Amino acid sequence: MPSSSICATGCPIAEEIVAERGVSVDHATLNRWVERYAALVAEDARRRKLPTDTSWRMDETYIGVKGQ
Repeated sequence: MPSSSICATGCPIAEEIVAERGVSVDHATLNRWVERYAALVAEDARRRKLPTDTSWRMDETYIGVKGQ
């Protein structure tokens, strides 16, 4: 998903959040921030992500169709 479409849906919300903190930011500026920092944030999140489990199991299920 391109970063511009991310900002298209999230910019109004992000503008409100920043405005609550007393900062006036244009949506174009937020879009530039998304384009610049989204990949860095995602990379950092991937590095910090821990494995959910060290092992996994798969069960076998058989379904009879028309008696076979």
